[in-house]
Amino acid sequence: LILYQQYIEVLQKEQECIVRLKSDRVEEYTEKRQVITDNLTALKERRLELTASLTDDDEEPLRLSEIVEIVDQPNDRQRLRGLIERIKGAIQTVERVTSEFTQVLQFSLGMVNGEISLLWSASQSVNRVYNAFGSVQEAVEPSAPRAGSLLGRA
Repeated sequence: LILYQQYIEVLQKEQECIVRLKSDRVEEYTEKRQVITDNLTALKERRLELTASLTDDDEEPLRLSEIVEIVDQPNDRQRLRGLIERIKGAIQTVERVTSEFTQVLQFSLGMVNGEISLLWSASQSVNRVYNAFGSVQEAVEPSAPRAGSLLGRA
């Protein structure tokens, strides 16, 4: 649960840095998120090994929720059920936050691509555009000499 909570916090901070255009901090949080992801992956592999060791080789490994149901002590079973529900809730939150993060990244990428496209088209004197029928139309636009333009100075 702690790793899931850390993942959510780091992902939210990374998203905030993307929105606020703090690229130096984005890389820092991306690295932190990768470390947490690696730890979660290692824990998942270990969990799968443990659950597989509880079943025969020819059987499908049991899920943790199935293993909890065969626990003899009712108090332990109830406590483990609560823990499983908290883990499921954390996973759902991770999925939601990850989805939001992906949407922010896609929007940001679209903005960057749009800016690059504008800069590129501003440097071209001939613009080629496909029309609805699949043919190319060319438009000649006057452009300032590069040396004296804002693009030339950049």
